[in-house]
Amino acid sequence: MLVPAGTIGPSLEEPHMEFPSDGAHNARHNVSMSRIEPRLLTLHQAAEYLSLPLAEVRRLGLGRVPLGTRLRYDRKAIDAELDRLAGLDSIASTYPNDSEDALARFNQSLCDAPGRS
Repeated sequence: MLVPAGTIGPSLEEPHMEFPSDGAHNARHNVSMSRIEPRLLTLHQAAEYLSLPLAEVRRLGLGRVPLGTRLRYDRKAIDAELDRLAGLDSIASTYPNDSEDALARFNQSLCDAPGRS
């Protein structure tokens, strides 16, 4: 539900959804819903994400995650595998993203600064 202009309430840019009363939610309670990108994709979503036919996604098995009787495709695993295939994973290892390494480099730079012993 969008709040009309000039009234007190959330901005028009932010969509709101009302949930039916089921004991857990009050029917009058508005919950702000932001756009959430799903991590796990269905076969059809994975095919659309990769711009490939369903059969090709099944054959490749990129990011395949069996969940009980269901099969999903992990978007992050798909991205990581595509990065590896494109040779982009070596770039990530050149520039470590580890906070402890960054802290160690920062501390070393303080020790190496002129006027410090």
